[in-house]
Amino acid sequence: MNNLNLESALSTKIDYEEINLIHPPIGSGTFGIVYRAEWRGVDVAVKLMKTDLVDIKDLLPNFMQEAGMMERIRCQYVVNYIGSVVTPDTLCLVTEFCPLGSLRKFMKTNTMNDLLKIRFCQDISRGMEYLHQNDIVHRDLKTDNVLVVSNNPFDPVTAKVTDFGTSRSFIESSQKLGIQHIGTPAKERSEYAKQHHMFCVDIGYPVRYCNKCQKIKKERMYHCKKCKRCIDMKDHHCSWSFQYFLE
Repeated sequence: MNNLNLESALSTKIDYEEINLIHPPIGSGTFGIVYRAEWRGVDVAVKLMKTDLVDIKDLLPNFMQEAGMMERIRCQYVVNYIGSVVTPDTLCLVTEFCPLGSLRKFMKTNTMNDLLKIRFCQDISRGMEYLHQNDIVHRDLKTDNVLVVSNNPFDPVTAKVTDFGTSRSFIESSQKLGIQHIGTPAKERSEYAKQHHMFCVDIGYPVRYCNKCQKIKKERMYHCKKCKRCIDMKDHHCSWSFQYFLE
């Protein structure tokens, strides 16, 4: 595989015939199916938008607006947008490929030390801060929408935020058609409080099993190093309570 500079290959309009999808898909969510692919000799990620919930004609205006917004975003903590494909029956986004996959998958299959966890939180926060500084609200921040770039906490970048544009396109288009609760329904996304310039990185929230005690973790639970067990945040007040951010 050629080690090309993605910046030099940027194109907002990409010919779908130039994309070679590699099966099976590497991910699937509310808004689309993600494939690893090759484009002009470069490893890329291609997100094929689902059109069973929202018709392409209804989605296209918001999609094009968001694609234009993503094209202008340049931040090392946000996944690099390369271009988009628009045909009568296909909408897809082409971005840089991150071989380590989503943070959710990484957390399930790897043991992380505290320093790496802190770096993940820092990079996610930096990416979110950049988006907020540019008046962009993610609307669906979760570990599925964070891609791991490196497992070395001393590297310049360890994680990047993704899916900040397609979320808005689908949510706004679906709401116009009267479709409710599209996206992640587990709880109201906490980074919505943009007027306070705040957001929350719930890095442990989606994890169902604790790496320390192997117990099932319910909502608001974390592993307390002092107590050596998973405890509900709401009812726990020991001096180590801040450790929920790392566990």
